[in-house]
Amino acid sequence: MESAERIVKAKANNSAPAGAVANKLNDNLNDDDDAGMSTRSVRNSSPSTQVDRTDHDSPSPDLPSPPDVEVIGNMIVDTLKDGLREQDSELDDGGKESNVVVDVEVGEILSGDERINVSGTSPYTISPILTIEEGLKTKEVGKRVFGIGEYLLMPRKPKWGFYAHEGDDYVGGIFIEQVGPREGMVSYIFVDSMAQGHKLGARLLDAGIKAMDEKRLKTQFALILDGNTASWNMFAKNGYKRPGVFRSLFGYSPRSFPKRLGYSLAFIGYNTWVRDDGLKNTDIHPKRWAMLESLLFSLFIGASLSLFSLRGGTEFLLTGIAVVAGITALRMALAYPIARMYGPVRFNRPEGGTLLSAILALAFGTWWPTFGFFVPKEDIWRDRDFGRYLGLQAFVAWMSLVAVYVGMSRLYPGLFNSGLETTVDLIIIYQMIPFFPFDSMDGAKVANYSKVMYVIGFALSLTAIILF
Repeated sequence: MESAERIVKAKANNSAPAGAVANKLNDNLNDDDDAGMSTRSVRNSSPSTQVDRTDHDSPSPDLPSPPDVEVIGNMIVDTLKDGLREQDSELDDGGKESNVVVDVEVGEILSGDERINVSGTSPYTISPILTIEEGLKTKEVGKRVFGIGEYLLMPRKPKWGFYAHEGDDYVGGIFIEQVGPREGMVSYIFVDSMAQGHKLGARLLDAGIKAMDEKRLKTQFALILDGNTASWNMFAKNGYKRPGVFRSLFGYSPRSFPKRLGYSLAFIGYNTWVRDDGLKNTDIHPKRWAMLESLLFSLFIGASLSLFSLRGGTEFLLTGIAVVAGITALRMALAYPIARMYGPVRFNRPEGGTLLSAILALAFGTWWPTFGFFVPKEDIWRDRDFGRYLGLQAFVAWMSLVAVYVGMSRLYPGLFNSGLETTVDLIIIYQMIPFFPFDSMDGAKVANYSKVMYVIGFALSLTAIILF
């Protein structure tokens, strides 16, 4: 697009000459193909406007004189209003990026020495955490968003990060930390539901990325819930990728390993995403052999139920392998046609909880479920369009687990009651709990889609456990 070659930037403490702004905006106002702006286009850190341009400082005598400041200001305001409207209406979870980038302070801009208010913009401001009080107030928002479980794992006194607010009303925040010589981490990012719709998540993330970049932390980690595909899209647009379990744990600085290991064990069902120049030529999501890897891992877990526990015997070994691998394969088979109604899909191999599952299997012969699910084949999509299919496939997969439980108790009561009953009981109970640390299980996905459907699933699961 021609408009992709015209880039308008806002930089701190710099103001472009009025004539130059007018010349560039006159060109932009004639363009009809500026479909949208990048998720990182609206920032809160630029107090003035500067324009990348050719040399227009000395107008030719043959050209008319530049417009006055009032005309320039009106043109700037109209341009920004149109751009911000396009961003809110067109750039949802899966909106595509344009090369046109407009960086201005949200709510106001500068034209020369005159400050102009832009109506219709977000009332919220992004500010750095500078005091203990600001950190604790931001932490309270995290408590409202995540609940008491994750709140207890947050930094006791957050010192580095940003918060979104309207005056003294705090509505969101991001906590960041340095975990290695050149490594940083987004440990938490959250927005209160009352303030959603203002792109606060993208603005907070942008502020965190810039703060880590300024400290030369070029490798940046983030933890994202396995089923939170809206956050997947936001982080993917900002250069984050999923390198896989082994690389995220062992492919970076040894100094940050304890922190990354601790997060991987404490935050069950959360995947590690990485923003790193070394991943530029890799896919955003691991895509190859995902289903095969999940099935092979289920065979390992099934064997562990016998080999690494007190319940030995060939019969129990084969049954354990058949049950775990069978349940995993059945879930895939039932979930696929539902997800396929959306369009082309791929299997998302679980990462969060995989290490814990292997440790529990080897040490105690127990099963911590790490089921995957199907997502759109493209890297970025509109979360609202796929949400129903994510909820439906989770419900069907959950009910298939209940059906296997009932069928096993009827067909093989002796073998089932020798140890598998307790194991599958626990797996079903995990699916019934929709909050942390079980918020990556089927029940949480179903509850996010339909509370009625969740109640039905909960009732059927509880009935099966009691009666069978």
